[in-house]
Amino acid sequence: FFFLMIRRPPRSTQSRSSAASDVYKRQQCKSLNMSYIHCAISGTIPEEPVVSKLTGHVFEKRLIEKQIEATQTCPITGQPLQLSDIVSLQKVEASKLRPVNATSIPNILQLLQNEWDGLILEQHTLKEHLETVRKELSHALYQHDAACRVIARLIKERDESRRQLREVYDRFREKGVLSTDNHLPDIQMEEEPKFPQDILTKVNETALELNQTRKQRRKDKQYLENFVTQEQIANFNITNKVPLHSPSKAGILCMDQDHYSNELYVTGGNDACVILYNNQTKEIVGQHTKHTKRINKVKFIQGLSEENTIKVFSASEDATASLISYNLETKDVQTLHEITNHKEALVSCGVHPINTLGVVASRDGTFSFHDFNKKEKILSCGQLDEDLMLRSLDIHPDGLLVGFGASDGTVRIWGVNEGYQVAVLPATGGVVKEIAFSQNGVHFASISENENVVRIWDLRNQENIKVLLQDENDTQLSSLTFDSSGQYLAVGGSKLYMFNTKQWDIFSRVQSHSDRITSLSFGKESKNYASVSLDRHLVVYSS
Repeated sequence: FFFLMIRRPPRSTQSRSSAASDVYKRQQCKSLNMSYIHCAISGTIPEEPVVSKLTGHVFEKRLIEKQIEATQTCPITGQPLQLSDIVSLQKVEASKLRPVNATSIPNILQLLQNEWDGLILEQHTLKEHLETVRKELSHALYQHDAACRVIARLIKERDESRRQLREVYDRFREKGVLSTDNHLPDIQMEEEPKFPQDILTKVNETALELNQTRKQRRKDKQYLENFVTQEQIANFNITNKVPLHSPSKAGILCMDQDHYSNELYVTGGNDACVILYNNQTKEIVGQHTKHTKRINKVKFIQGLSEENTIKVFSASEDATASLISYNLETKDVQTLHEITNHKEALVSCGVHPINTLGVVASRDGTFSFHDFNKKEKILSCGQLDEDLMLRSLDIHPDGLLVGFGASDGTVRIWGVNEGYQVAVLPATGGVVKEIAFSQNGVHFASISENENVVRIWDLRNQENIKVLLQDENDTQLSSLTFDSSGQYLAVGGSKLYMFNTKQWDIFSRVQSHSDRITSLSFGKESKNYASVSLDRHLVVYSS
């Protein structure tokens, strides 16, 4: 009876309960172990696991989607696979197990030591590689320099051979050995441009006189005593700071100082104006407004200036150069002569020491000489090399050489007597945007576009003897000038730097402009100096 009273549950209910329990256990097991299932592609635990219904492989969702978009196949079996064939799996977030060797402090320290050793070895390898690359670069630069020297020497020998051959050819024609119709078809008998004989005579007489004067000054100790010392220059103060030119097209690009009065400054700006400023009276004497584009260079013509009249030579981006006259009393401004024979922009100009001869250089690589008295062109020269553009120029103190900064990173030296290029000095920093000869007749300085340094050259050996401002990293270097004694070099960039030319040591740094310094000048006996900038200010420094 007791056993009859116990009611056994229906069989069907027990079966359903057991089946549900089994499904739950399988889901729990699947969820628990999902954190340790690895992606069949990357071998790592997937963040978003998916499984292929066709092959059963587990993948990282983003990886298998990229694989399907690219190949439409399973990366493991190679069977066709579509996005509809993959199913997302449920993942239970669980903390990742640490490796066995990282479960104690000593083991962790050992891991860190191994990492450190690896970094040190890698650093050592990189240093060795860097040293190797430096040696290769140094060797390549040496080869480039040697090649440029050889090319310059061969060009000089070629030109000399051509001249000798021309002389022999002319001598044979004079003796009747060759008729006037004979020519040498295999030799290019190029005629180098020549100055008129009267100009050459004056140039050579002036050069001889200036050379003798310079030699006498080297022996005359009293001459250098008239100049201020570097300690005095280092203690100069700003005595005048004046804004010039239009504020709408701000920026002064060039400047020159009259060495006779020591108080007159001529400036050229972005506004296409050439302004004469009197520092003594603190007023603008006159403005020349005939140019239509920015002024790239201005120079005083010292020898042509008369009483109460100042003459200035200017070169502009509008491909014209002007001979300008300023009257100090009436403040009248006149254009005495305009040079228009060049097709492209004039990048620079210079006044020869004979004071009646001017030279202009064009961006297209051509240059020409002009007589200020006759107001005419006396010599026109083509490109010094094929596709070579010019960027800057300066005339040697004796007047026998003209230096050009070129687009190929070289400095080209052109001989006035020879009428051709006499030397090529290889710079290394891209376009040579400024050069300046020293009054000692031996050195000149250059600034290249892609270098943040100043290079000093020796004309006697035609080599670079010094590199200045390597530690300053001034990316705005663009102007430089020597004083009339050759003792000091001023360099303009974001600051104004002063060097002595004996040891080439820097003895002064001046921060007086808010923008790049574009031009510099020394006064008579270096008793003052001046700078102009893109901030359109003229700043005068003196004791």
